[in-house]
Amino acid sequence: AGVLYGITVTNVNADERYLKVFNAVAAPVCGTDVPVLTILIPGNTAGSGHTPNLPVNGVNFATGLGICMTTGVADTNNTNVAADEVVAHLFYK
Repeated sequence: AGVLYGITVTNVNADERYLKVFNAVAAPVCGTDVPVLTILIPGNTAGSGHTPNLPVNGVNFATGLGICMTTGVADTNNTNVAADEVVAHLFYK
């Protein structure tokens, strides 16, 4: 369990990618579990970044904090991004 206070992500693929954040006790199953947050990571081969605005008090994850990254926005999408394509930093306590 914890509180998510900030996220920064970068993407070096020309197409957008998606960071999905879950409230889960175990590692989430992409395409099966439903995310609490889905964050668009813009595409840009030179590296495109995004720092989504989160509430000042953070986002509470009472059960646990899990993530996965996919190539599609749908909750049912389970296509993983390629290695070295996306970098994510999550700031939590």
